Amino acid sequence: MSFTKLIQYGGKALTKNCKHESVNLFVLLVVIIVVLLIRTAIVCWGYNMLMPKFIQTLGNSPNNIINFRELQYGEALILVIVIQCLLGV
Repeated sequence: MSFTKLIQYGGKALTKNCKHESVNLFVLLVVIIVVLLIRTAIVCWGYNMLMPKFIQTLGNSPNNIINFRELQYGEALILVIVIQCLLGV
């Protein structure tokens, strides 16, 4: 039984006359990975652009920016995966 049929019918037994095409699971996996990498790039870029401004604006002293460290791509990937697991996205 294909992935599409399970989604459309919820595991219900199908009749033999059903002519739905199945989803290629490899393509689905590639799309999921690409979306994950794009989200990671957006998080990494957004954090590295906005956090120095937040630190300068909201910090008690202007020297707090010295302690700022940019978020690496791997750290952003872990952050995205954790948030997806917590929110069920």
